[in-house]
Amino acid sequence: MDAQVVTALIAASVSLILAGYNTWNGRNQDKRVALLEERRAELENLAAAERARLDYEYDARRGIYERCGPAMFQIVELSEDALGCITALTDPETWLELAKGEVNPPGTLRATLPRERYEVLATIYGLYAPMVVVRQLSRKLSLTDLSLEPKIELQYHLASSIYRSFRDDQRLAAIDPTIAYSPFASEWRSRRETEPSQFWWQGLTLGRLEGMLDLMTVKPEGGDERVMSFGEFERFYQEIFLDQDEIRRKVVAAAANAIYCFRPKDRPVFWRMLIAQARLYQALARSRRNALTIPDSESAWLEYLGLEDQQEFPGGVRRVVHP
Repeated sequence: MDAQVVTALIAASVSLILAGYNTWNGRNQDKRVALLEERRAELENLAAAERARLDYEYDARRGIYERCGPAMFQIVELSEDALGCITALTDPETWLELAKGEVNPPGTLRATLPRERYEVLATIYGLYAPMVVVRQLSRKLSLTDLSLEPKIELQYHLASSIYRSFRDDQRLAAIDPTIAYSPFASEWRSRRETEPSQFWWQGLTLGRLEGMLDLMTVKPEGGDERVMSFGEFERFYQEIFLDQDEIRRKVVAAAANAIYCFRPKDRPVFWRMLIAQARLYQALARSRRNALTIPDSESAWLEYLGLEDQQEFPGGVRRVVHP
């Protein structure tokens, strides 16, 4: 074969190969460009989603702090008074003051109120004032995701557990060692005079609790609801004490019922309730000043809810129930 022909054939073959390669490479290049564009779009979408998530979390956290911060601070402040009241209830001198009730006409079923002594007023206010704020906070947080702020979530959980404890009298009585407790047995009114530890009601229904908190809530025109100051509560109690309106008297009398003639041995279920509240209040205070620790087991809860001074609160619940 002529050398020129061979050269031409080789050139043609190379040209065909190069053309095919260029076509194949071009197609692959288009695919690579398309993949890169697709990947870039994915990264942009991920970045947008991340920005959206961060924006949401920032706004949510800001909302949590705006709604919870002032209220939680107030709860912690009021908790110091509550702890002081619970501690004072270990003092026999306080028991004497709590035993001074009004004298009702013989044969009447009128609700008995403890007399308006300082110890009485301080105890009732100390126990229920924090619950006014807890309830207000609960209403604000009905649709709030607190998991974004575990510390505030824990604090709110502790505060809510104190609120619920007022209705946990039957549950507390059932804790080992169990306490015989029948506050709604037949003839309870007469039987509680001789066996108060069993037949004296030492808790509250939700309606009674809410009613008391309603009375302790100030609703200024054009302003936000707030808890009464102690001075306002003192004047309010004096009005109630002289009031002939049995509806308000019954609400306050029910809230004060367990502390009237209080002694731990005569109100063992209520005393357990107060010990549980003391544990929760102390844990709440610790959560404000210490690094965040969220209990994740029964033993961890036992340690977290331990009383700082066991001697101050004799005869309390030996087994802690997870709040």
